[in-house]
Amino acid sequence: MTPPSAPDGRDAGTPVDLVVVGLGYVGLPLAARACEAGVRTIGLDVSAEVADGLNAGRSHVGDVPDSVVADMVAAGFTATTAPSVLAAADTIVLCVPTGCPHQVNRI
Repeated sequence: MTPPSAPDGRDAGTPVDLVVVGLGYVGLPLAARACEAGVRTIGLDVSAEVADGLNAGRSHVGDVPDSVVADMVAAGFTATTAPSVLAAADTIVLCVPTGCPHQVNRI
């Protein structure tokens, strides 16, 4: 029996070092630095448009150029909308909006 395949093409049971949940202005730079350091990284986002763009080497974050995303993909990074990737993660980092109202004073 062939093991099931994860969305990024790995066997579903193959471990990954890091899954970054939320690939916005915090999560994408974090994933980029992890890839740069040689950490096996998958990005998880709710937006298929974001995941597809990143997998094609296109950034949607102004501080992360397309060339950095292309390097990430070349290093093995994949983005997905499938939460099943969490099962094989050694580490999961959540980078999602806090939902703080604009009226709250920030420290």
